Amino acid sequence: MKEKLQNDRALLPRTDLALEDFDGLDGTQRGEEEIYYSDSGKIRVASLSIVTRQAEERLDRRRGRYVTVIFPHVSLLSESAELLLSKILADKLLRLAKSVIGKDSKTFTVLVVGLGNCGVTADSIGPLTADAVSPTSHIARLNCGLLESLDMSKISVFTPSVAGKTGMETAELVRAAANISSPELIVAVDALSSLSCERIGKTIQLTDAGISPGAGVGNHLTPLNVKTLGVPVISIGAPTVVDSAVLIEDALERAGVEMPQKLADSLIRGKRFLVCPRDCDVVAERSAKIISSAIKLVFGGV
Repeated sequence: MKEKLQNDRALLPRTDLALEDFDGLDGTQRGEEEIYYSDSGKIRVASLSIVTRQAEERLDRRRGRYVTVIFPHVSLLSESAELLLSKILADKLLRLAKSVIGKDSKTFTVLVVGLGNCGVTADSIGPLTADAVSPTSHIARLNCGLLESLDMSKISVFTPSVAGKTGMETAELVRAAANISSPELIVAVDALSSLSCERIGKTIQLTDAGISPGAGVGNHLTPLNVKTLGVPVISIGAPTVVDSAVLIEDALERAGVEMPQKLADSLIRGKRFLVCPRDCDVVAERSAKIISSAIKLVFGGV
């Protein structure tokens, strides 16, 4: 399908995963792949950096570092494998945090933002993650030395919901929360879209390039990043949906049938749907558990 619409990128199914768009373009750098082994199977970590404006425009992504962790389906992970995965995510999150803030300390003032709609299963990873992270900034106001003695960060937690429920744009609400909590870092968690069913429940992405809420499903709102909020933003997300056109293309490929141009045009320009798997509730809950555990390992939440 991509080959049939090379000059019409805006109509292509959208992916939030930088790894799926990577094509070896000048201005991108791919790091060495890391491999870990658990009792539930192999865990891979792939890194990609977008470093030039040309690559930024070609891939339609902001410059920054993108880390993709790929693992066996979350429903198949043992407790030890889940813990290992959380530790791997925590290590990558801490490295990104130290880099964007510019200090080597492990204690920060951080605002954790759970993006999405808790009333929609496929969009609930952000709110579920936020619910699992306990705030600590109020403790610092009562005893300024306690958190530091425990090597814990000052954590504020905010769930802005979606514009359809609040009537307000997410970026404006997050900016207001940041003005109140004065964080050094914002960690935004959201559900993502993918170009492959095989990614759902098996992938988590971290990036220091921020995030555009709703971009994966065609809602282009104000992005959350250092330019719009004045604070470095690290986003963490896991894919829960794919475009219906992708499902049809995959089915044709498995059957060994090339997609006719007319069908490609009809799928892309016609009525399309976002599809989530039958076990989407398991994917959302387990992904949120893994991500929240990583956040707590880094910042010391409970």
